[in-house]
Amino acid sequence: MCEASFVGTVIRKHRNFYIVERDASEVLCSLSSKLRKNLEYPEADVTSRRRRVQAVHKVSFVDPVVVGDDVRVEPGAGVGLIVERLERRSTLSREAPSRTHLEQVIAANVDQVLCVVSSQAPRFRPDLLDRLLVGCEHHNLKGIVCLTKIDLGIPRDVERVIETYPRIGYPVVRTSAVTGEGLQDLEQLLAGRNTVAVGLSGTGKSSLVNALVPKANLPVGHVNRKTGLGTHRTTTISLHRLLSGGHLVDAPGLRELGLWDCSADQLSDLFPEFRRLVDACRFRGCAHRNEPGCAVKNAVEDNAIAQHRYRNYLSIRAELERREQQG
Repeated sequence: MCEASFVGTVIRKHRNFYIVERDASEVLCSLSSKLRKNLEYPEADVTSRRRRVQAVHKVSFVDPVVVGDDVRVEPGAGVGLIVERLERRSTLSREAPSRTHLEQVIAANVDQVLCVVSSQAPRFRPDLLDRLLVGCEHHNLKGIVCLTKIDLGIPRDVERVIETYPRIGYPVVRTSAVTGEGLQDLEQLLAGRNTVAVGLSGTGKSSLVNALVPKANLPVGHVNRKTGLGTHRTTTISLHRLLSGGHLVDAPGLRELGLWDCSADQLSDLFPEFRRLVDACRFRGCAHRNEPGCAVKNAVEDNAIAQHRYRNYLSIRAELERREQQG
């Protein structure tokens, strides 16, 4: 008698195999070729070779099944077969590096994003932090700012930037995996929720996961003294169960973050402090550059909007406009 199929959650991917959690056990699985084709080429007509070939050119994502996906598995001899991907309630995506018009889903079915930045080593990157937070807004996910390595000290310029985020609705937690400072506060923010941790290589994501999930035993990288860049030690995305409830996904370190499916005209709605002022601008569709009667520009001049947030808005908008012009 064949064992019935079951539903589990993808917690890791290794090459062409997926590790699916079923209750307290882990099952090695492969992806059904039929499911892969249905997910990758949904516009294909199986009765028409011409439409099947055309659909190949319409693939818009890197991997049809990712960490966090709930899937249906048919047990097999040693390796299960994933035959269905259940409906996703959320995703965090980016444009695949070096491949335009291709979506890379970082994690599925998450509630919030832990945006990890280091106080130093590697250097603090407010531009990347704001990109991450824009991605959170775009995907309707809660963003949390996590400043790591505070045992090394927090430079004044970094503190001035960090203290602006609670005022616009983003919780900030300052942590040290070395001293344990801030970890209890972080646990409270993560408890009972599915969270994905993202940030530059070397910012200490894996050290945080090891501190929160002792069994994780993730390798920890270092920062190159010459370049100031972190090394990639986390090469696969993995999901870990938290003692406080919920799960924490550790994503590989980013070097870049291209926003996926986001237009320049949408951008001001993805900055919470801008969103509240858009209707007060004199012109509908105001780009908040040099237009007269711009409520956002006035707020920047009155220091009601942080200068670094406005600069990053302009930089991201210019990039999105270039992308739209290129088609």
